Amino acid sequence: MPSYFQFLTLMAFYVFHKEDVDVAVIEVGLGGLYDCTNIVENPIVCGITHLGIDHVNVLGNSLESIAAHKAGIFKTGSIAVTAPQKEAAMKVLKQTATDKKCHLYLSPPFSSYEIVKENPAFYNKEPFEYENMALAIQLSRIWMDQNRGDTTCKVALEEFEDCKETIPVLDPVVEDVNKVIEALTSNQWLGRVQVVKRHNITYYLDGAHNEDSIKLCCEWFKKKSAEEIRFLSDNQKVVKILMFNITGARNSLALLDHLMECNFDLAVFTPNICYSEEVLCDQLKLAVTTQDANKVCQTNENFWRNLQCNRSSGDKDKFLNNNKYNEPNQQPNSGVLAESETHVFESIHDCIFWCSQGKDKALDKSLSIKSSMPPILEEADHVQILAKFAINPIKYLIQTQNTRIQHTMETLLYQHENTKLTASDEKSYDETIKTLNSLQNKKKIQTQATNKKDKLVFIRLCLENVGLTLKELDNLSVIHVAGTKGKGSTCFYTECILRNKGQKTGFFSSPHLIEVRERIRINGVPLSKGDFTKYFWICYNLLLKKNEQMPSYFQLLTVMAFYVFHKEAVSVAVIEVGLGGLYDCTNIVENPVVCGITHLGIDHVNVLGNTLESIAAHKAGIFKPGSIAVTVPQKEDAMKILKQTATNKNCSLYLSPPFSSYEIFKENPVFCNKEPLELENMTLAVQLSRIWMDRRKRDTTSEVALAESVDSEEAIPFLHPVVEDVDRVIEALTSNQWLGRVQIVKRHNITYYLDGAHTEESIMLCCEWFKKRSAEEIRSLSDNQKVVKILMFNITGARNSLDLLNHLKECNFDLAVFTPNICYSEEVITDQLKHAVTTQDANKVCQTNENFWRNLQCNKSCGDKDKFLNNNKYNEPNQQPNSDVLAESETHVFESIHDCIYWCSQSKDKALNKRLSIQPSMPSILEEADHVQILVTGSLYLVGGVLTIFRDSI
Repeated sequence: MPSYFQFLTLMAFYVFHKEDVDVAVIEVGLGGLYDCTNIVENPIVCGITHLGIDHVNVLGNSLESIAAHKAGIFKTGSIAVTAPQKEAAMKVLKQTATDKKCHLYLSPPFSSYEIVKENPAFYNKEPFEYENMALAIQLSRIWMDQNRGDTTCKVALEEFEDCKETIPVLDPVVEDVNKVIEALTSNQWLGRVQVVKRHNITYYLDGAHNEDSIKLCCEWFKKKSAEEIRFLSDNQKVVKILMFNITGARNSLALLDHLMECNFDLAVFTPNICYSEEVLCDQLKLAVTTQDANKVCQTNENFWRNLQCNRSSGDKDKFLNNNKYNEPNQQPNSGVLAESETHVFESIHDCIFWCSQGKDKALDKSLSIKSSMPPILEEADHVQILAKFAINPIKYLIQTQNTRIQHTMETLLYQHENTKLTASDEKSYDETIKTLNSLQNKKKIQTQATNKKDKLVFIRLCLENVGLTLKELDNLSVIHVAGTKGKGSTCFYTECILRNKGQKTGFFSSPHLIEVRERIRINGVPLSKGDFTKYFWICYNLLLKKNEQMPSYFQLLTVMAFYVFHKEAVSVAVIEVGLGGLYDCTNIVENPVVCGITHLGIDHVNVLGNTLESIAAHKAGIFKPGSIAVTVPQKEDAMKILKQTATNKNCSLYLSPPFSSYEIFKENPVFCNKEPLELENMTLAVQLSRIWMDRRKRDTTSEVALAESVDSEEAIPFLHPVVEDVDRVIEALTSNQWLGRVQIVKRHNITYYLDGAHTEESIMLCCEWFKKRSAEEIRSLSDNQKVVKILMFNITGARNSLDLLNHLKECNFDLAVFTPNICYSEEVITDQLKHAVTTQDANKVCQTNENFWRNLQCNKSCGDKDKFLNNNKYNEPNQQPNSDVLAESETHVFESIHDCIYWCSQSKDKALNKRLSIQPSMPSILEEADHVQILVTGSLYLVGGVLTIFRDSI
């Protein structure tokens, strides 16, 4: 039988063949010449990254020997590209390429790319990251050229080969600039120069394991840790901890010698074992015994203490020379041991549990043997930990820490939190959601909605009954945001910016897409199931005991959110209004630091009224005396109301500047691919976070200085387009995505375009986005590929679907499918249950929407569209349209979202493991399709259902 790595290599090639991938990117395991992956005879292009001394027992201890192994992947007639190397290595690469008649080129310096030279998104990268990015650009460009049979590439490359002894440098050319920049800035290779922030701990993760990479790691850590310290309050005590281990026959002494220059306060050592009492099969290493692993840690600890001691006595060089060739499991000279703080732990969990002072809730196992806590750690306000492991333990830290702060579904390596729940815990969470859902009483909600003013009094009473006083509520530092479209996105970006600046954030939003706990986040992470359950029952039981009447679903979640933010001692609470503003449950905040108003439009007319003035009055209800409010530009009718309300309440109102006015963003290609509404939300978020930071620092700058001068007292002044901490702001805006809004999810031969647009204005914007993005994708496909466009649609509430569908027809869909917001027809997802809507009513809405669509298609072709629209203008969603003439266009109504996408995917998607009980016939246009584009819109709950089904596989 093949070995572990040999088997995985065979399996990888088999999978790529069966999955019919367009390109297979293969990383060599070890060396190159004799590596298992070197069975490829005709690679399109080969790449050589930075070469250094490593794996000397296999590859040799000279750069020439190592370069010869690496160049073993060169093949006759192929192209190879290398990053700049030392002369000895370059000479071997050149000779091997010549011998094999392989065309060898140098990757250009990243600084030579004009398109990225002035781009702030790249300011925060490390030098070797630039080198890898430049090489990746060239490898992908050559592959694209070769794949489409472009002969100009080779000619352009060979123009530089004017000297046979010189390796020519490739042109710094970037095709599809926006897509390349998005790929380079929106994704991260986990475990390499990665920063993971908890409340009062920052983990600096890097899998460096040779002398060259450790030097780079040290420079990176010193720079990043110093930057963070500058952002902390002046009186905060910071402790630096080294967490270290090595694998293989490496000289840890040389590595530790470099790490000493970082001036750590403490050093801890642990084997690559996640838990001392639990085996994780994926990380099991049979070749290393626990005894040997612990011995390595003790050796490393002794090395470290000797280095510390000999550095202070001036004998460091002597000590290094005496121990130069020691194997990692050989004890160093221990004649003198320093009394510096070091500890050896049995597992990584124990190590970080101790470093976090036992306060991190992600670590649910206590230490069996507790080491005493040194005073320097007990008194620390903030801890910085450089975790220098092999790659596998780095992935463990990412599992337990970083998955709790990543948001973009398409870039996550691990989707779910790693909080370990017992069967009883899972049941408890499910029971919690069922109890919460029982508060979705339609009659109760309607009764409470008629007593709008009393509702806020009721919420305050509920807060008092759970033990949160008005004074404690006022002590929360709140950013309050209302609007028709974009308020969730604005809150999301605001929270990302402030979290990136080191603040502990709380974020309350609605609705949820997949699970209810998404609505309440700490540091950008939804509450764990355990924490959600705990806080829910605390609030629920207190209210059940003290209240005469229980709050509704949303009211209880609002009370719970404020309770959680108080208990978790967040620095800032970003609160998204639920509906309207004036009478919304969240409007119990009396002293918000700053309020935001996003784009206003017509929606929820049965509650807010059917005019822009009425809606603006509701939204402006969150303004408070003496506070600051910032709005995006609005239509004149709405702006007049906002201005009048601000004046009446003695609230300072400002306009958010256009995104194009920010000099620092203006030429940045990262933002070229964003939609106008996204940019509008981003600029509002930048201003809200800036004002909050200024007030947090008690900036004495007057508010007038914040704004540009205006010609009239009637005009609302624009705020200056100022960005502080540019790198952190750009990282926050470009590295995160608010799911379910202009989101693209790509499967093998299907692309889902997800947008929860549900008003006429937002549907119009959605259509423009879909037409643009789908056309871009089609251009990137092969010319002979047949593409089918499908609309997947549903609505909720008292909305006129006819108007929405009328705009959607302009996208020229080939098929349209309709489904209620139910994930599975035979399975109930508790988090997405809606008691207020019966299955019968939900199906009736779908049938109505199907008839509307078919009428629109028919009347569009016969010219009677306007007449049909006028006749049905005021139809309720559940009222049947005029059906005198029905088009025979391809439409289908399904019982569930799963059935819908199962049919659309031609039942080929492996993520859809439930077959349809009744499957409609497959139209020929879909059977013959090479690629399918599906726009999912009309309801955030519909979008959330799609994401729920795919969450384990995206």
